[in-house]
Amino acid sequence: MKQKNILKLTTATFAIIGSDTILFNSAAEMTLAANNGKVEKVPTTYQVSGSPETTLPKAAEGEKGKENGSVKANYTLSLDSLNTGAPTDTDLTMEEAAETGAQYLKDIFNLDLEGAYVYMCYYPGTETFPRAFWSADILFQKEQKP
Repeated sequence: MKQKNILKLTTATFAIIGSDTILFNSAAEMTLAANNGKVEKVPTTYQVSGSPETTLPKAAEGEKGKENGSVKANYTLSLDSLNTGAPTDTDLTMEEAAETGAQYLKDIFNLDLEGAYVYMCYYPGTETFPRAFWSADILFQKEQKP
């Protein structure tokens, strides 16, 4: 008699654990399906330690930088021939990324890009580094094509 009760109790326990597992997994799958395809924007700011003059500009400043006396450098901007990615609607445009990078170089290194050749390349991100980003190569003389 005792063995029958233990057997029934064990069977009921396994049935409850199994049904709870199935219920939890289906709830998790429904939650993942509901959030699939949504774009999450993560606000990011970077600060350079030191004086307030070395604080990096914000990418959204755009035209405000001209009001502070900074002048946009005259450089040639083009998409690198090795570029394989294409930015999405939520990414910076090539021009915005180049201008932000030029302002960073001006503020941090006091580098003048006047007459430079800027070759931009877009990277959509990978599984190990999921954020999309722009990269630039800056040359101060025209690249010689072989």
